[in-house]
Amino acid sequence: MVDLAEGTVISMEIQRSRRRVLATLGAGTVAGVTGCLGSLTGGSDEAISILVYSGAGLKKPMDEIGKQYEDETGTKVNYNYAGSNTLLSQIELKKEGDVYMPGAKYYIDTADEKGFVDEKHLVAYHTPVIAVPNGNPADVQRLPDLTNSEVEVAFGDPEACAIGRLGEKILKKNGLLKDVEKNIKTRAGTTNQLVVYLSQKQADAAITWKADLHGLEDKTSYVMIPEKKNIVKTVPIGVLDFSEKKSTARDFVEFVASDTGRGIFADHGYIEYEGDASAALRR
Repeated sequence: MVDLAEGTVISMEIQRSRRRVLATLGAGTVAGVTGCLGSLTGGSDEAISILVYSGAGLKKPMDEIGKQYEDETGTKVNYNYAGSNTLLSQIELKKEGDVYMPGAKYYIDTADEKGFVDEKHLVAYHTPVIAVPNGNPADVQRLPDLTNSEVEVAFGDPEACAIGRLGEKILKKNGLLKDVEKNIKTRAGTTNQLVVYLSQKQADAAITWKADLHGLEDKTSYVMIPEKKNIVKTVPIGVLDFSEKKSTARDFVEFVASDTGRGIFADHGYIEYEGDASAALRR
């Protein structure tokens, strides 16, 4: 289990009340004030928006969360979806944006060590599986089957996405990496690309996240990796330290880590994080 240091505890009821107030202000008072300012300065009315760097594999639940948050608060959530490491490189280069949500805690810890993260939460458990095309034509039943010469493997790029780096660690843990590498026919920059390869039967197997296959039962299937042989990760989210809308970014992060946000992740096939939803690490 991954523990976060204790931080400020904000009750769910206070969070909900604050969002309701913000939504009311956004529709009334704030809109009126910004409208007046716009007419004085010659500018135009513009809703508050935040930029969220999110791992590509988290797109489905995060799209739903973003829409619900916008409906409740009036804040527009704009996403930049890519591989977790690719996003970290963009953040380091641009030093702009408001929220970072990679596919594994390693990346947000790295961002924190670089001084990029102001607050972070854990949201869900991310479980790797052996994904296969529907019908499992290569009859892959366990990790050692990935070493069979006739099995064509698609693999995440460890330099780009969390599942690529983790996939290598799982294979190393089980003494299979060198033999499986001989069968890797293609590498993908995101977990979504791995799912496409399998859906189109361009590969026989891949190590990817179980949640990425949710709703694709007609095109893909999966084989569970035994717990002792697997490495389960947690999905984190954090406020970027250089955000110019830190209060709004913090409210969004707390919304994602709330019972509502974690419930949406559960609806998309994730296992909810079992820790305190309000536990935060602040610098």
